[in-house]
Amino acid sequence: MEIEIKLGNYELVHSISVIQIENLPIQIKLPDTFGELYVLTFQFIKDEIKKETVTRTTTLDRLHLKIDFVNFNSPEQIGNTKLLDLGSLHNYPLFLNYRVTPLIGTTRTILFNFYIRKGA
Repeated sequence: MEIEIKLGNYELVHSISVIQIENLPIQIKLPDTFGELYVLTFQFIKDEIKKETVTRTTTLDRLHLKIDFVNFNSPEQIGNTKLLDLGSLHNYPLFLNYRVTPLIGTTRTILFNFYIRKGA
């Protein structure tokens, strides 16, 4: 039996914990219903001019989204409380919730939770 986790209309479809290596970009591929791969590329960027911590998304093509975590260099855990809209997966709206935990140097542990929304 598969575990099913629901939060109201949201269903957790993937939960992934990744330990980043030497500030390298992280690429996650999510298989869609139509045999295509939805590609998400995560990168940590330090901006010396704008000091604020922000998450930026850039659509590279129909199936590839780039997500930049800008100035995530705090010694404390950083994440989002409002779900980040990523588009759709399996014909349902797809969302991301993440937590970034700093380790030594430029290494981090990142928890990615991917949700789809079913219903209203």
